[in-house]
Amino acid sequence: MHPSQLRRARRAAVASAALTAGLLVPSAAHAAVTTTNVTTPSPDTLFDSQLESFGNVSGGSMRVAGTAPGASDGDAVVVYCTYTLTGAAYAIPLSDEPAEVEGQAFDAQVSVPSLPCRLHAVPADVDIDTSTTEADAPDLSAWTGPRVLSGGYASTTDEDPGSETFGAQSYATIRGQSRGLVASSSAAPSGGGFGLGGLGGGVFLTALLDDTYYRPLFGPSASLSFLAGLIGPGGGSPFDGAGAVVDGQPAIPYAASGDERSKVLSRTYDPATGNQEVVEEAPLVAIVERDSGGVQFEPTGVRLHRTTKQDAEGRRLSVSDQFVSSDGAAHHIEARYLQSLYSSLIGAGAPGTIQEPASF
Repeated sequence: MHPSQLRRARRAAVASAALTAGLLVPSAAHAAVTTTNVTTPSPDTLFDSQLESFGNVSGGSMRVAGTAPGASDGDAVVVYCTYTLTGAAYAIPLSDEPAEVEGQAFDAQVSVPSLPCRLHAVPADVDIDTSTTEADAPDLSAWTGPRVLSGGYASTTDEDPGSETFGAQSYATIRGQSRGLVASSSAAPSGGGFGLGGLGGGVFLTALLDDTYYRPLFGPSASLSFLAGLIGPGGGSPFDGAGAVVDGQPAIPYAASGDERSKVLSRTYDPATGNQEVVEEAPLVAIVERDSGGVQFEPTGVRLHRTTKQDAEGRRLSVSDQFVSSDGAAHHIEARYLQSLYSSLIGAGAPGTIQEPASF
């Protein structure tokens, strides 16, 4: 071959090899998200949002932002909140959609959890068990974040004109603070209530909190017994489960009695501390008959006025009850409160104990 032809052949071979090599180079792959750090919100930020149910998330939203060192644009993370309850570990996703990483950072709006927990931004391709034993809890140490102090409150009104409790109000709340949590509901059930709000007498659940580890203490506690409305015909004495005795008749707080309705008079909340106070009132009704059609009530002429306070970083719950004559007459009242101690050793509620009546 002529030297000039050989040189042209070599150049063509080199060019062909370069083209082939270019076709074989793999496209740039996304770097694995190996670590993240949630920087917003700040540690122990207090949230107070609209409570929609006694679940893990409320109806509010919050901004969660942070860094993902080494991650590529387009990588995705899912924001979880984690906590432990008497040996069970929970990781609750706060959004249905993952947040995308851009410039090794992420920024997203997610649901507000309904109780204190720790935030983690976990790579979207990592499977997380949302409920496990404490021993089997996933290791999230590579994905760090702050604890947030969350809670919610809702007041509802029965707006069904055909309901016997039309116009009655009730409330429910879960309020977490730095060292404890309280869940409570109205003294009187009504058609506008939900969850624990459907139980007469009020329900108070309390837990001690160490970082994000909950140790339930009382539940239900300090409530006028609501069992009377659940005991059917042949269920024993008419006084069984009665939260009060008014002029010799078994009675419970109820949402409606004649023209009276249960009311939420006020709720105050301190955004700096998380302390809150709820003031409510509800008529007491006498249990006059239990039959296959249900429980029949009649007015007693007495109204319950209750103030519930939560403070001391979530480790103190105070319930103050006043019994007020609504018909101007004098009445004799015995108040019977139900208490039960939640055993953190067995992870279940102990049987409730009805205290000796307190006479007024």
